Amino acid sequence: MPILFSAHSIPASIMWGGDSYPFEIASTVYAIMKHFPNPYRIMWQSKVGKQTWLQPSTEFSVKHLGEQGVKEACFVPIAFTSEHLETLYEIDMEYMALARESGITGIKRCPAPNDHPLFL
Repeated sequence: MPILFSAHSIPASIMWGGDSYPFEIASTVYAIMKHFPNPYRIMWQSKVGKQTWLQPSTEFSVKHLGEQGVKEACFVPIAFTSEHLETLYEIDMEYMALARESGITGIKRCPAPNDHPLFL
């Protein structure tokens, strides 16, 4: 089952200006995936406006996985420490519906850390 790491996107110009956020996300995902054999993807969500943002978008990635015949996947909101608009609405409602429409019927989401004692 592929693990779909979705992080809040930023305009690409911020990364080109030297911001290390995308590399920090990638490093975190790499450290996690050393412990799991699953295929995975890093995707970027919450784009606003017309400028170029980080790619691939979560929407594009979900559609692409459906086109590839993937039937099961798990969203991990990698840069979100608590449940809020991007997890409860974007992932749970919009992207889950898109996944099902794309043929990924066994889709779930890992909860954000929220107030878990190990996180605190």
